[in-house]
Amino acid sequence: MKFRIAVTILIVALLLCGCSSQPAEQKASDGDSQKLEYSSISELSDVKRFAMCMGTIFDEIVAERYPDAKILYFPSPVDCALAVAKNKADACIYDAPVLQYIADCTSGVGVIPEFIMKDNYHFCLSKSDSSEWLQIEFNEWLAVQKQTGETDRMYEFWCSNAEPDTVFDFSALPDTNGVIRIAVSPGSRPDVYYFQNGFTGYSVELIYNFCRDRGFGGEIIVASDSMLPLLDTGKADIGICFLSYTEERAESIRFTDPILESGIGVLVRTDEKESFSFLNFLINGFTRTFIREGRWRLLINGLVTAMLITIGGFLLANILGIAFGFCLMSKRKVLRGIADVYDRVMQGTPMVVILMILYYVIFGNADIAGSWVAIIAFGLTSGAALARLFYVTVSSIDIGQTEAALSLGFSNARAFIGIVLPQATRMALPGYFSELIGLMKATSIVGYISVVDLTKAGDLIRSSTYDAFFPLLSVALIYFLISFALLSLLKHFQKMLMPKRVVAQKEETK
Repeated sequence: MKFRIAVTILIVALLLCGCSSQPAEQKASDGDSQKLEYSSISELSDVKRFAMCMGTIFDEIVAERYPDAKILYFPSPVDCALAVAKNKADACIYDAPVLQYIADCTSGVGVIPEFIMKDNYHFCLSKSDSSEWLQIEFNEWLAVQKQTGETDRMYEFWCSNAEPDTVFDFSALPDTNGVIRIAVSPGSRPDVYYFQNGFTGYSVELIYNFCRDRGFGGEIIVASDSMLPLLDTGKADIGICFLSYTEERAESIRFTDPILESGIGVLVRTDEKESFSFLNFLINGFTRTFIREGRWRLLINGLVTAMLITIGGFLLANILGIAFGFCLMSKRKVLRGIADVYDRVMQGTPMVVILMILYYVIFGNADIAGSWVAIIAFGLTSGAALARLFYVTVSSIDIGQTEAALSLGFSNARAFIGIVLPQATRMALPGYFSELIGLMKATSIVGYISVVDLTKAGDLIRSSTYDAFFPLLSVALIYFLISFALLSLLKHFQKMLMPKRVVAQKEETK
C-alpha cells in the first residue's frame, strides 16, 4: 500500500514538474528573432541576480562591475543556464563558446552578442618541478598545431552540431613514454562533456592528439568542482578545460600557452514562448536520459559503484562499531576515553569534510583510488554511530539476566552471546538498518573526490541533455527503491527475531 502511494506521489510530481520543462535539443530554429531580456552589456547594471559556476573567476567581474548584484553559485554552466531559464537568476557569466552552445540547445535563453571581456584559455599543471617538462613539451606541440591550422579546424567542429564519429580511448594509446593523468571538469560542448560512456570535446581531442603524437598513455580523472586540488596533491598531471589565466592562480599552478582565444559572454532570458506536449516530454526525456548514447550504462555503473562503496563502508563500520562498542563498555578508562573521542570527532564532523580530508590531505600523496578512500571515510563515520548503538542497546539489557546466567554456570562469553546479544540485536535492528540506509544515501557526496557514483552519473547526463528533471528523477527513484527494499528487509528480520509468543499474540488480536 505504501509503495503504491509513493509511486502515485512520484507520478504527480512528474506531471507538475513536466508542465514547466522543455526538452533539450528542441530549441526553436528562429532563435535570431528572439528578443533578449538584456540586449547589451551596458544594460547588465540592472541585473539583480547572477548565476555563477563554482571554481571560476567570473564572480570577481561581477563584484567589481556590479557590486549591488547578488551572486548565486551553481556546480556547472548547465545548472547556471537552467537557473536563468527558470527565472532563479537573471544572467550567467561564463566562457562565451560554452554559453553559445548551451543557448542553442536550451529554450528560453540566449547570449548577448558581445563579450563582457576578451579572454584566453589554457590548460593547467601543478607547480612541481616534475611538471615543467610536460609544460614545455605541450607548448612546443601546440605551436605546431596552431601553425598548421589544426586547432582552428577542431574548434570549428566542436562549435557545430555535428556528432563526433569516434570516442577518445586513452587506454588504447601506446604508453612508451609513460601515462599522463588528466583531470577533467565536465561542463558542456565545445569544451569537455560526457558522450557515449566517455568524455569528449575540444579540450579532450587536443590532449588526446598530444598524447598520441608524443607517445603517452592517458588516464582520465573526473574532478568535482575544481581541478586544482587534484593538481596540488599530485593526483593529476594536467588539467584540461577552458581555464582563464590570473596572477593569483599562477601562484599555485602552471599554465600552458593559450589553447584558444575567445572571450567571456553573458547568457540571459529571451521572450521565447515554450510549446509543451506532455507525451513528447515523456518520450524525449526518457530517450535522452536512458537510450541515446547508451546513457543508461552510466547510471548502472554509478549504481554499482555506490553499492560497492556502501557494502565496503558498512562492513568496515561493523568491525569498528563492535571494537569501539566494547571499548565504551570497558572498565579501563583509557579505552573508554579513546572510544569517546573517536565518537565525538566522527559524529561532530560533516561526512563530506571527513571524506575530503582523507582524500586530499591524509591520502593526498598516496596512489589510492577514490572509491577506497570513500569506503574508509564511510566506515569511520558509520562505525562511530554503530559503536554508540551497540553500547546503548547492550547496556539497556538488565544486568540481572547476566548474573543469573553466571550463577547457572555460564561463562561470560556464553552469557553474552546466548542471552544478552539476541535481545540487544532485536532492539538495535531499526537503528542498524537506518544507519545502513543513511550510508547508502550518503554515497551521493563521493563526486567531491572524483568518484562517478549514481548521483555524479546523473550530473554527467544532465550536462549532456541540458535537462535536469529526468536525470534527477531517475537518481531519486533508484535511491527510493533501494531504501524501500532495505526497509522491507528490516520488517522481515524483525518478524524473524521476534519471540514466537509475541507473534502468536499479535496474530490472535487480528
